[in-house]
Amino acid sequence: MEFITGGAFQGKLEYALKKYGPDVSSADAAAASADRLAACKIVYNLQDYIREHQLDGACFLPEFREDAVIICDEVGSGVIPMEKEEREYREAVGRACCALAEKADSVTVVRYGIARRIK
Repeated sequence: MEFITGGAFQGKLEYALKKYGPDVSSADAAAASADRLAACKIVYNLQDYIREHQLDGACFLPEFREDAVIICDEVGSGVIPMEKEEREYREAVGRACCALAEKADSVTVVRYGIARRIK
């Protein structure tokens, strides 16, 4: 599995599509079912899936293909929200990203459209 992260609108999906080709199967985690996410090569907007499926700072992710490319925005940087729910959401995303990074064969950070492999 490859895990790609970075800030919003930094070119993560564009990087993945350029690397794997525009015809590869992909799914927007904000709208796709868990079955669809498990079947696709590229899964993007994982932070939106987590927002809808987290509870008390934890989230159980669907199973992904062994060769999946998982894309998730970094959401924990910046100002800490005052609302408890928003803090729990950021906690859930952070924990999920840590688990994905540990499991992944490679981890890439994309900023300003520039990819840097860190694992």
